[in-house]
Amino acid sequence: MNNLQRNKKYNFYVRVAAADDGSYKASEWSEATISTLEKTSVSGEVLLCTGINKGSDLSIRIESINGQTGTWKLERMEADGVTKKADISETSNKNSFNYTLTDADVGFRIKATYTGNGDFKESVSATSEVIKKAFVEKPNKPTEVSKSDSSLTVKMTDAGTYDIGYAESASGDIMIAQQEVNTNTEVKIENLKRNKDYYIFARKSETASSVESAWSDALIVSTEKTVVSGNITVNGTCKVDETVMIKAPVLENLSGTWKL
Repeated sequence: MNNLQRNKKYNFYVRVAAADDGSYKASEWSEATISTLEKTSVSGEVLLCTGINKGSDLSIRIESINGQTGTWKLERMEADGVTKKADISETSNKNSFNYTLTDADVGFRIKATYTGNGDFKESVSATSEVIKKAFVEKPNKPTEVSKSDSSLTVKMTDAGTYDIGYAESASGDIMIAQQEVNTNTEVKIENLKRNKDYYIFARKSETASSVESAWSDALIVSTEKTVVSGNITVNGTCKVDETVMIKAPVLENLSGTWKL
């Protein structure tokens, strides 16, 4: 018999059918045999969204197949995904719901189990990736304070704690100048090349509850040219028709032009 309802009680009867040749009639119906149909097993996959940072919503969903009903149970699992750490009190009897990830979830996985109720039985589950610290937006770029021919000094004016880095080109490797810098603390980047563009970046430092941010947009600053210093030396006799040697100060990579 097809098209019966799940988890429903039915009375079944039998009787002897009448003879095809009419030699005897059908018998009376037997006493009833009572049977309840099975509940339907929950089917479909538990789907978890990819948001796995503290403070974000973990979206949990199962397909609504055959009108199935059930309840959700959430568990905090160790990073191995096997060992249970604790139950999570949030629950729902809807096919989908959101759970906001907390500090307590960082470093663990969330296991979501959907167990059938009413006309449905058994359960299906899925486990998230390891929950990470909160994501933070990248900060504004640093503010220039001062510069010389071999150094640049910057600071961050927005509240927070920052790492300061620099590169010799927009796409060059970023070198860390100083980490965990507080607001309005000046950072001096030294041993730079004279008269050259540098790209200065900032990112929010990693904390107990948040990951480090992406690097900010670049502050582009040029170091100063080096001021020529020292004494010019003159070798030879200063007489008409005599050749004298005029020598510039000895400075690293000094370049320039003479005017007499």
